[in-house]
Amino acid sequence: MREKRQLALLRRQQMLATIARREAMRSLADAVGEESRSAGLANRSRELAATYQSRIGATNGETVRLSGQFAGSLAALAHYADQSRGQAVEQIESGQEVLAAADNRMRRLSEKAQRAQQDLEARKEGRNAEFGVRLARKLQNDGDGQLRSPR
Repeated sequence: MREKRQLALLRRQQMLATIARREAMRSLADAVGEESRSAGLANRSRELAATYQSRIGATNGETVRLSGQFAGSLAALAHYADQSRGQAVEQIESGQEVLAAADNRMRRLSEKAQRAQQDLEARKEGRNAEFGVRLARKLQNDGDGQLRSPR
């Protein structure tokens, strides 16, 4: 009975570990996607800023000022995207650690559940063998404790 409860508990823990692993994988995938988007945004913003910076040879001062502001805004956007990318890289590293821990926990729980299942089966076999021995003794003995004669 104890083995059954332990096995049931281990199965529930395995289910929770599977959910935790799935969440860790989802979080890691989100972080990788964010890193990729941030890197792309930073690169594209730098390219646009360089393009607008090279166009500053415009005819009037207002156009030059507006182009400079726009190029500066693009450079700031590239800077913020780089910061976001750095944060995403940190999240990736953290996510990898969480995923590795979840994998280890799942592996340990799986091994424990396998051992508990083997213990339960061994206990059942032992009970069946013990029952067979008692039944054989009972069948061999008649009501007053004497062995029955073979036929």
